[in-house]
Amino acid sequence: MVPVFLAVRVTLGKKGLDEFINNNQNRIESNIRFESDLISFVKKSGFNIEKVGRSYKTEIPSLKTFFFWDKILGKYYASFSVYDDENLIKDVLLKIEKSCGRKLFDTNTNVGEFLSRKSRYITEFRDKDILVDSLKKFRLNPYDFNDYSFKCRTGNIVLGFEKAENGPYFLVFEKDEDIKEVYTVFKMIDDDYRKNVQNISYKNVKSKLVESGYKIENEEKNIDNTIIITINVG
Repeated sequence: MVPVFLAVRVTLGKKGLDEFINNNQNRIESNIRFESDLISFVKKSGFNIEKVGRSYKTEIPSLKTFFFWDKILGKYYASFSVYDDENLIKDVLLKIEKSCGRKLFDTNTNVGEFLSRKSRYITEFRDKDILVDSLKKFRLNPYDFNDYSFKCRTGNIVLGFEKAENGPYFLVFEKDEDIKEVYTVFKMIDDDYRKNVQNISYKNVKSKLVESGYKIENEEKNIDNTIIITINVG
């Protein structure tokens, strides 16, 4: 008998409050809906654009910085670092609009006011059903569903979940909310979500092993919550 060890691990590592805050991104909504238009508009403005995973990346060589384009709710968003200067963001957006001769971005107020409205934090949540189950478990009953987003409430704080197309959810809330309270709720949801994903992965692995004719000899759960399954291949 030759034992084979299979470890099922959900790599959604725990984040401290500082890392959680630093993951904040300034996102500017555009009315660009098609990938071909996005590429055309950015190139016309003199900037480059390249595919990176499920997003697009645009570099600004003269300033040694870059930003991303993410598709959320059917529209592309320009995603800048919280450390990028407001004037830099404004100049980039205006240059792109000027080059294509049309209004593209939701900047009815000035950019500074626009950026101050909401905070968006990237999460590792990808599965809507698992996320909703975790929220319901803590009586954070989701509402206002559409194809890419929904909301829930904790006390007086409204939390939004917006999904990048083929990507993870972003946690969205007003910037004047208590970040520590939001983080506490986020960690609670994150821990339960990870456990649920691991449990589903574990069941799927066992099911596939049985279907393939392998005999499970032993199962062991480690301190770090990984699960080792020993099977007989002899």
